[in-house]
Amino acid sequence: MTRNRTSYWKIALIGSLILVGSGASYLIFHKAPSTSACYHATATILPYVPERDQEQVVDLFHRDWYWLSVNEYSREHVLFMVNTGSPNEVESNYFGKMKVRILRERNGAFVGFVTYYMKNFHQGHILFLAIHPDYRGKRYADCLIRYALDDLKAEGAQEVLLLTYTPNTGAIKLYKRFGFVETHRDGKFVFFKYKL
Repeated sequence: MTRNRTSYWKIALIGSLILVGSGASYLIFHKAPSTSACYHATATILPYVPERDQEQVVDLFHRDWYWLSVNEYSREHVLFMVNTGSPNEVESNYFGKMKVRILRERNGAFVGFVTYYMKNFHQGHILFLAIHPDYRGKRYADCLIRYALDDLKAEGAQEVLLLTYTPNTGAIKLYKRFGFVETHRDGKFVFFKYKL
């Protein structure tokens, strides 16, 4: 009888250790990125807050509209996307699913933003990535891309898609350097995929 109890407790202890180890592994490998996932010591990535971020995001969209969208610039369109978390007004299945993350210096200076969402259960999409001209060429875009990839992976993405205009050679170099693979071109756009 005592021997059976000892065996029972050993099995229970081993089972508990396995569960704790599994839980710890899940937290390590599936954890969403922290707000400070940027390697720049003076920068922080934050969730979009309209009262704090809206005007700077809209201004950067307006400045870089040609590189960010195929449509004519519309302030209302930008406000709809960032304030509702929706990649556009027509695909209602994505309404509220797009994340907008803001990169700021610790002194509060606006650096840029990234938007991304899950297209389906295994595929993420980075829709917009923009860095203020004062901060370009300093690898701030890397921080936003890494953050988006980590967050999409935590949501279950196995691959991430994005595209950019064919003449946007700076963005093309950035994505290739980061590990995105060009899948095809259609004359106007270069399409990329990143395997997680």
